[in-house]
Amino acid sequence: PSQKYASNANVSTPSTSPTNNSQSMPKFMYRGNPAITNTALAHSLWATVLRPNIDTAIDATCGNGQDSLVLARLLFPETSEVSLSRLVCIDIQQRACQNTQQVLRKDFSDLLDSGRIQVLHRSHAPLPVPGVLPVE
Repeated sequence: PSQKYASNANVSTPSTSPTNNSQSMPKFMYRGNPAITNTALAHSLWATVLRPNIDTAIDATCGNGQDSLVLARLLFPETSEVSLSRLVCIDIQQRACQNTQQVLRKDFSDLLDSGRIQVLHRSHAPLPVPGVLPVE
């Protein structure tokens, strides 16, 4: 594809809103202190532990696809090196899978087509435990 992947610099952070004195105050406050949303915190933590082009991640409730998009940007940064990474996005709701496919297709259509990114319509409950063989 002609367009390479977005960098992980796009990991979301709390937005700001202007104040009367033209300074910016954090949008999320807790007892008068700046705060971060749970989602932004998760994205920030993922950025510190996921190894681009190496790790595999699972979004077990992909919903609207926004977390899947962040994971894809972290796993598949703009690079020419071969990637061993995979992203598996799962949801029990068909509409959630469609939303996720649509969001990911914009920047990662080649990885969806190659199977490096998968969107699966199913429950995440029966996911296997790594290293444990299923009992039959």
